[in-house]
Amino acid sequence: MHFLQDQEEVELLLRVIQLAIQPNGWKDLLKNIDDTCGCRTYLNAFTPDGRPADLYGGQESGRELAAILGSIETEGGLSAHQFLLQEASLKYPYCKSNLQARFGTKTSSGLPVQAFREDKLISSFRPIVPLAKLNEAPGFLSIIRKSGDLELLFACLIVDDKEADRDVAATGRIFARIQRIVEAGLAIDDALGEEKIVSFKQRLLMEAPSAATVIVNRDLNVIAATATAAEALEKTRAARILNGSLKSRNKELDANLAKALQDSSADNAETLGSRSHQTAGSDTIEMFIKNAETMLCRIVIHPVRELPGTIDDGPWLVVGTYLLADVPIDVQNVLQSQFGLSQTEANLARLLTVSASMTQTVETLGITRNTGKTHLRRIFEKTGTKTQLELAILMRQLAGLY
Repeated sequence: MHFLQDQEEVELLLRVIQLAIQPNGWKDLLKNIDDTCGCRTYLNAFTPDGRPADLYGGQESGRELAAILGSIETEGGLSAHQFLLQEASLKYPYCKSNLQARFGTKTSSGLPVQAFREDKLISSFRPIVPLAKLNEAPGFLSIIRKSGDLELLFACLIVDDKEADRDVAATGRIFARIQRIVEAGLAIDDALGEEKIVSFKQRLLMEAPSAATVIVNRDLNVIAATATAAEALEKTRAARILNGSLKSRNKELDANLAKALQDSSADNAETLGSRSHQTAGSDTIEMFIKNAETMLCRIVIHPVRELPGTIDDGPWLVVGTYLLADVPIDVQNVLQSQFGLSQTEANLARLLTVSASMTQTVETLGITRNTGKTHLRRIFEKTGTKTQLELAILMRQLAGLY
């Protein structure tokens, strides 16, 4: 293994900065370390059960490393791969040769065999090395990060240096220097990742159709919200923002939030109640609620499935609230004086515009639906409108006078 000179370390650090903003930056960096130091370098994130995530070095490289470490069996019956993920100390450099000498080898990794077929262990971003050679290669390994459900394993295997196995101390010092470079890259990656998340949240809020929008994670913790979101939710009487979380006070909203999280990809979702539906071919769910003042409110829930790679609390939900603006009672006087409506007709026109529901309007007025239809027909005749939409437009125009 080539001893890393100070100038080479500086050049690798500069390379980290250059590659940090590129899509395949980590793979390019690992290949650069390989070429500089004459080793096989791995940086792979694994789930607790040993599955490689598609981060940093990628899944192909992760499967290769898991296969190598899976051939080493520990005293407790775990493979070296499982030992590192479950019991290893954070940032402690483990010597692969010592693990092999102490524990020996085995043929099975304890994980599904199909994950380790050698013809699948082709890391496309660097030359192929036979698995048997990698199994015998000395080197160092370290868990350098534990985050959420993932553990980040860093490893350097010396493929072409026969002296490395004898000079463990020198090899360990080189490994420590390379690890510092990788950790510097991770720090840069973290900073850029935070900026990406902030930008992503801002974009979601800007693109949301409703000015009253809140973004929550799978635990309904608030990720971001517009200035009017909390007040609008309070007005619906269906939910509120409390202690940084979205708290539902409506069973239908509870069901829709759960459905959006659990089954947001269904094209033909079941209707949840008479006032909610899921748009065909879409994850978006909308529902209508009447608050204590019989005002009709609309809530739209849209899951965000494609999140930046550093986010592990998805899916996120974008929850938009739409409130019908109230029509001042003064508009009733205009309808009576300028259009000749009776007091009951003017009252019905206003309430129908606010609630958008004939059923709710006649219940509020204490009249039958047939009587309400008769009044509505006379309202159309006197105002020159033909539909409820045209009537609503007229009412909004008159409301602008106040």
